[in-house]
Amino acid sequence: MPSYLPQDVKYLPGALPASYYAALDREFYVPQPREATEPGILPMEKIGLPTHPMRDQVEGLRTRIFQGAKRVELGFSGIGKGALLAQSITPEMYGKTAREAMRDLARLNKIELTTHASIALPPLSGFQQRAFSDEVQARTLRELQRTIDFAADVARGGPIVVHLNEYPRPIGERDRFRSYEKEDEEKPRAFVNRKTGEFHYLPVGKELEWPEMEVDEHGRFKTDEHGNLIPKYDPETGGFKLKKLDEEDVKRLQAWYKEKFGEELPAEKAYLVAQLEGQLRREEAVARHVSADYDILQKRMEDLKALERLYQDASREWDDVSRLMHDASWKRLIAQKFGLGLGEDDFREMSVEELFKRAEQRLSYEQKYMRDLATNHLAQESQIKDLLQNIVPAEEYAVEKTAEGLARAAEYAMEKTRELAKRGELEKPLYIAPENIFPETYGSHPDELKRIIDKARDVFVKRLLETGKAKSVDEAKRLAQQHIRGTFDIGHAYLWKKYWKGSEKEFNEWLLEKAKKLIEDGYIGHVHITDNMGYEDEHLSPGEGIIPIKEFLKSIQKEINTSDIDVIVEPAHQDFDALKAAWREYAGMIVNNLNAERWVNVEGGYFGRTSSPYFLVGELAPNPLDYRVWSQTPYE
Repeated sequence: MPSYLPQDVKYLPGALPASYYAALDREFYVPQPREATEPGILPMEKIGLPTHPMRDQVEGLRTRIFQGAKRVELGFSGIGKGALLAQSITPEMYGKTAREAMRDLARLNKIELTTHASIALPPLSGFQQRAFSDEVQARTLRELQRTIDFAADVARGGPIVVHLNEYPRPIGERDRFRSYEKEDEEKPRAFVNRKTGEFHYLPVGKELEWPEMEVDEHGRFKTDEHGNLIPKYDPETGGFKLKKLDEEDVKRLQAWYKEKFGEELPAEKAYLVAQLEGQLRREEAVARHVSADYDILQKRMEDLKALERLYQDASREWDDVSRLMHDASWKRLIAQKFGLGLGEDDFREMSVEELFKRAEQRLSYEQKYMRDLATNHLAQESQIKDLLQNIVPAEEYAVEKTAEGLARAAEYAMEKTRELAKRGELEKPLYIAPENIFPETYGSHPDELKRIIDKARDVFVKRLLETGKAKSVDEAKRLAQQHIRGTFDIGHAYLWKKYWKGSEKEFNEWLLEKAKKLIEDGYIGHVHITDNMGYEDEHLSPGEGIIPIKEFLKSIQKEINTSDIDVIVEPAHQDFDALKAAWREYAGMIVNNLNAERWVNVEGGYFGRTSSPYFLVGELAPNPLDYRVWSQTPYE
């Protein structure tokens, strides 16, 4: 140790002494022995910074390199055709020359690049308004594919981050979270028709009024000749009773559903099926009743035609007097038999032929009405039967669609990885990195992120085995884990705090446990760090909010330092200050090892201070003879 440094303090390797003193510091030098500060959690080079997604990515990369970041995440803000002036940045705005420039910048400065898909990307599930759309999903995948192309060209591997905002769902669907006090009682449960992707809702909670049904000696619901349930008639009241659908009813409903449709009925779906079954009975009953009325009208039309023929045959033998006498009787008969609603004065002036014509028109109109009504109810009946067989909980359907989209994108990333490897240009495998985002949309909860990744890997394995792109199940599973790895954003995850029904301490413990488990179990390949106060995604600098980021990083320190997991600090308006804050908080930056009363930072003026020292010496000091006030009085 140099003799001019105080000998009574401890030093960290490569650090200045804690009692370091500069000649122009305002405080007097007093040696203050102290323990060395805590070593950093992560190496500085493990912590990176993104470019601004709404600005030019080449200039953004150059800026980040100049600022000292060793990891840089390139990102985009637009879809479709890009427009720099409109701040709609897309991957295809950068051609061969620009991509080569970014590659060279990264290579020469030893920068690791990652890629973030457009923040405007529609959900991978294809959700749009009140339905899931295959067309929307296909459009999302095309956008994601061109981002994968960009990542292959420029980053030569690594994550392609994509937000998971798969569909809006009630906060209360997750245990211990509520968006407001009566959410369980008021928020409907969402279901989706597999064939159409359309949403259907079960109103207010799970309590459902429905008819008390007939039960056989085995405790099962009785059914009619059409296989429908039979409401129980109460002779005392002369009507039918309603009751709350209870657990016993659900069990009987499950048995009826399996017998009728040959499929298992989940308990949560039973409540919706009970509603639909009632609608089905109504539609079938109306359709049968109207069809029977149509049959009656058809018979009346046949009677009218026969009566008209009889009148024509009889009238050929009448003279004028007989015709007048008989016509009055025929008019009365036609008006009454076919319900024309005409009085004596109304039909006296009309001929028998006119009355036959009017009766035929009336029956034709009634037949058309009954025919249309019957076919409408039959169509409704068919739709309800179809819905009964195809309705599934929204979460189940959304996970399937999202997993399908992720698997297809990961398969494309795998093919690009193999192409890079063949050309000797691969730096690391490309992988799709789905990121948890806001609590109000599906995919943001740690359990939802895990479920989506599990399902996506299963679909990916199945696709590889079916197409022969993997030779064995083990190989397919290895590739699935390699090309589908999540992004965990601690800032987004902390937004769940505002809905937590418990203390802040309990929430922090819950979140740290969930995050640690995700990373330990191999679900995460990429980490985003921002800070906030638990309400909105403000992207504060690390340490400026209340998120236990340091505890989070400590809990996964081993996994990050012994793997290729990337850590990206996402700033807001403070930009580079966020990275410096992360270095200071988590990387054991050199300024952490200085006397806290002096070098608190390395920017902003004189050794971290915005004020100047009391005096200047040497060549910096001005000649007092050269400076005079208006009175020509020299400075002292």
